[in-house]
Amino acid sequence: MVLASFTNQDRQPLETFGRKGVFTTLLYPSPVSLKEHLNRLVIQAALLGLDTDLGKLEDFAQNALLSFPGPIRVRIMVSDLGWDLFVFKHLPRTREIQGYLVQHERRNPQIKSLDYLDVLAEIRHAGSEREPIFQDRQKLLEGATTNLILIRNQKPVLPKGPKLHGLGIRFFQEKLAGTFWSEEEIRPENLGDFEEILLTNAVQGVMRLRGIENTAFSCRSTHWFERLNAIWNEPVYHSRHE
Repeated sequence: MVLASFTNQDRQPLETFGRKGVFTTLLYPSPVSLKEHLNRLVIQAALLGLDTDLGKLEDFAQNALLSFPGPIRVRIMVSDLGWDLFVFKHLPRTREIQGYLVQHERRNPQIKSLDYLDVLAEIRHAGSEREPIFQDRQKLLEGATTNLILIRNQKPVLPKGPKLHGLGIRFFQEKLAGTFWSEEEIRPENLGDFEEILLTNAVQGVMRLRGIENTAFSCRSTHWFERLNAIWNEPVYHSRHE
């Protein structure tokens, strides 16, 4: 549900997808600050040749969000058409998700590109209680809207391969700076080796997979999920702190 839009040409939320540009989606207020999202937008926009003034973009976003107490879901887009900001009602997903494998690899994993229409179609197909798990050449990479953390013998493992390293997983890695995060190729036939698989992003925080269709994985522990969920839900992170 769209609560408000801030755009110079009365564009709709999906209208800019497919254009040259980048976007970010965030929870506001959130453990991941608005400024972190805007910094990433400016850096990624520059990779596409879109010159964006961080100070002006920050003023634009902060002024747009002044009247919203939160929590809200916000999408900010920087494209060859200009800047768009859309405010949505925040709808928390269930904490337990069913996964299924989909063959897909991002065209450019360095950026969260507006070239996203095929992913949007898959997300709509999945619904809120399922998550497409992208794989390429029989190697798991990421969720359609999330990064993956796999837990084996109570130690975190990240999939090795071309994927977008999101701000949600970066937040958890910073909070657990003393933890060794290994990275390795993860194949569907090896998923039974893991006791937990977690999904993270900067809107929902952390969710857990109860299973992945047509694989041997079945959740056998909630220890890491409970640990990360407690970090995400610390009250200090959910008040305005920009």
